[in-house]
Amino acid sequence: ISYLCMAKFDSDQKTALMIPAKKVFGEVDNWDDKVLAKMCNLLEALPVREMLKLASDVAIKDMLSNLNLSEGQLRVLAVKALDLLGSPDKWNKDYIKELGNMVAGLMPSELRQIGAQVVKDSLQFLKGIDFDLDQLSKLDKDDVVNLSKAIDGFLSSDVGKMTQAVVIAAFPEMKVAKEVAMPVLREFIKKFEEDPSSAGKSIAQLGDFAVALSRGEVDAESVDKVITNLDKLGVLPWDKTKTLTLIKKIRTKWGDFNGTDADDSDSPNWGFLNMKRLGRLALGIAKEELRDLPIRGIEDVIDVLGKEKDWDRGQ
Repeated sequence: ISYLCMAKFDSDQKTALMIPAKKVFGEVDNWDDKVLAKMCNLLEALPVREMLKLASDVAIKDMLSNLNLSEGQLRVLAVKALDLLGSPDKWNKDYIKELGNMVAGLMPSELRQIGAQVVKDSLQFLKGIDFDLDQLSKLDKDDVVNLSKAIDGFLSSDVGKMTQAVVIAAFPEMKVAKEVAMPVLREFIKKFEEDPSSAGKSIAQLGDFAVALSRGEVDAESVDKVITNLDKLGVLPWDKTKTLTLIKKIRTKWGDFNGTDADDSDSPNWGFLNMKRLGRLALGIAKEELRDLPIRGIEDVIDVLGKEKDWDRGQ
């Protein structure tokens, strides 16, 4: 039967092969991890009623955790995991790694019990799990923040299942991987824009999602809000076009570079402190303007600008 593991059978064929397999290995409640290893992906055809017979310590073995199982099968295995490992609030990242896809069988209320640090430490495993994303409609803000690390596996339609209030509350803390598709990011932004109270909000509240805004949306932000939120906007990986848009907007408020040395203020507009707040947005400063950097505090300014790595040759 071990040779059968290398073949690709459809679900009907796997179901048919379960009949002779059970004649060879006996009743399911007597199966051990050695039997599971021999059965390999044929176990995907094991009915829920039969899976219930597996001993808990056998049911959570690696072999089952990597199979393509139905929601019903995953729920059975998740319950057996709870029976063996206890409440999810006592779990650690090793448990998550061992359970693999079985974690998708947990109810939202059970997922919430997993500690935030455990979720963070387990992201490399959680990212590959095919969660039933209907669960997301029941998640609260902290759940969304924790699970957003696996957001590159989302579809834009999945985002719609989350409540608007929860998504908006989670924005500032959510981090976005580079692999996330633009339609997914835009769906999150749509949640933000459809909020009745969004008129008084700032794009800075979008956190990492702000980079998916169009140039027009960025340009529509008031200059006062941009400057107020520089500490947040300056750390985002804006593309060149949006960086230039934001710097142009800031320039309308701060004026020209060459007037900085005449400014008697302890903190001139284009001085060290504001340059530090600009962060990556400083990459939008034209080479001609860089020639006009103020002499006052130039050493500190150069030190700050030198921390950015994406300057073009002219700059």
